[in-house]
Amino acid sequence: MRATSSTPGVFRLIFKVLTALMVATAWSVLGYGLVFSRPDIRAWGELEAAGRFGMNFFVYMPYYALSLPLVAVAIVSLFPRPDRMFPLAGAMGLTGLFAVWILANKLLLVAQPELARYAIVGLGLTAAATVPLLTAHHLKAHPATT
Repeated sequence: MRATSSTPGVFRLIFKVLTALMVATAWSVLGYGLVFSRPDIRAWGELEAAGRFGMNFFVYMPYYALSLPLVAVAIVSLFPRPDRMFPLAGAMGLTGLFAVWILANKLLLVAQPELARYAIVGLGLTAAATVPLLTAHHLKAHPATT
């Protein structure tokens, strides 16, 4: 029987936690930008009622609806078990897609000009979280033996 080192398990957990924190930070930055970025009152006023309803229904409501599952995934990924990376990778993908969704919504960016900065920062954090996620996956795929 070979003895295995527990060090890769510790490093893997550290990389999982780092990924979870980066994804949670990216989601928080997107939310902060949606809620607290300075709106252009004239642009919001020029939107018809259907446009404002569309913004609320297709941007704000999905953010609030997806916040709880993303927080749950981030919290569960802090524990060493379960040892799955798929929920964390899915949360990363969802955060990245939501940031791209915000950047693609030109009416929202006109109504809230500062929101583009927050979306770019959130997208950058999500992209940067790929490195610790892949590192944690690599540590599982190639355990060290002594």
